[in-house]
Amino acid sequence: MDFEEALTRSSEKVKNTLEIQNFPHITENGTWQTTQDGYWSGGFWIGILWWMYIYTGEEIFKEQALKWLKRLEIRRISRTFDLGFIFYPSFILGYKITNDKNLKKLALEAADTQLTTYNSHLGMIYDEMIFENQKIGEIIIDIMPNLKLLWWAWKETGANEYRKVAETHSQRTLQELVRNDGSTYQGIIFNLKTSEILKKVSFQGINTESCWSRGQAWGILGFAIAFEAVREKMYLDVAKKLATYFIDHLPSDNVPFWDFHEKMKPDSIRDTSAAAIACSGFLTIYRNTGEKYYQEKAKELIESLILNYFAEADRDGIITHGCFYKQKNWGLNESLMWGDYFFIESLIQLINKKDLEIDKLL
Repeated sequence: MDFEEALTRSSEKVKNTLEIQNFPHITENGTWQTTQDGYWSGGFWIGILWWMYIYTGEEIFKEQALKWLKRLEIRRISRTFDLGFIFYPSFILGYKITNDKNLKKLALEAADTQLTTYNSHLGMIYDEMIFENQKIGEIIIDIMPNLKLLWWAWKETGANEYRKVAETHSQRTLQELVRNDGSTYQGIIFNLKTSEILKKVSFQGINTESCWSRGQAWGILGFAIAFEAVREKMYLDVAKKLATYFIDHLPSDNVPFWDFHEKMKPDSIRDTSAAAIACSGFLTIYRNTGEKYYQEKAKELIESLILNYFAEADRDGIITHGCFYKQKNWGLNESLMWGDYFFIESLIQLINKKDLEIDKLL
C-alpha cells in the first residue's frame, strides 16, 4: 500500500466514524470509546476532518468539522495545559482553511486561558492533580507541543506575553526534563504553595529513570515547533538530540515499545502513536532546515505503520497497536486518536501535493 492508497483507505475509515455521537478517543477491542467533552484528544478528531477535507476536497469533511467545533468551543475556558492539543488542530487549522474570524477569536481566548496555567516562580505551565493523597502541581513533557497555541497567538497578535511564557517554559523544560544522553523524564511534581520541586516522575513509563517513548516523541515535536517559532538554535539542537535518541533505540521495524527500556518479548507492547508523533517532529525539523535525513526517517516510520500496523477494515481507527497508559491497562494494542491524527498529518506532508500548500497550514 503506497501513501496515496493509505490516505484513501484512511478517508473511508473516517467516513465510517462520522455518525459517532461523542468524540472518539481510544478504541477498545477495535471499537471507538468516546468522551462527551473531547477530553484532551477531541481537537485531533476535528483536525483529521480538516486534513481529509484538504486532501479530498469533499465538503462532507468540512461540514462535519464545523459541526464538531461547536461542541468543542466551550473548552476555551478549561484551565488545562492541553489547550494546544484541543484548539490548534481544530480551531486554528480551521481558521487557516476558512479564514473564519470567529475561529481565530475563540482560539485566542483559549490561548489566554492557557496563560493562566503558568507558574511564574517555576517559569513553567502546570496542572493540578492528586498524587499520593496530596494535591500537587504537575508539569509534563507533553506540554511542549501544546505551546504551539501560544506561539501562534504571539505571531497573530504581536502580544509578547504569549512568547514569553512559551519561551520560558521551553527553556525550563530543557533544564529539568532533558537528560544528558538525550532521553527525557516525563515530568516533575511540585508543591503548590511554595513552588518547590518535589521530584522527577514518570507516570506512564517503566520507572522514573526510564524513557517513555511517547514522551520522547512529544519532546522532539515540541522543541522542533519552538525552533520553527523563534529560530533559536538551542531548540533545534535539543530537538535533534532527542530525535537521535529516539532513532537509536528503535527496534527493527521502526515502531518503539511503549518505553525504550522495555525489552523485546513476545508480549511487548508497542506505541504506534509515539512513532506517528515523532514523524511529525522529524518533518518539522526537515521543513525548517531542509535536512533530508529527517524526511527519510519520517518515511521509514510511516512505511512501517502502513505495512505492519494499518487497522483492518472491521476495526475502528486507522493505526493499531497504540499504547495509551500501560500501568492502567488503558488502550493497549488499540487505535488512539492522536496517533491517527499525526499519522494523517505526516502522510499528507510526505505526499506534499504542491496545490495543497500544506506548509501554510502547519
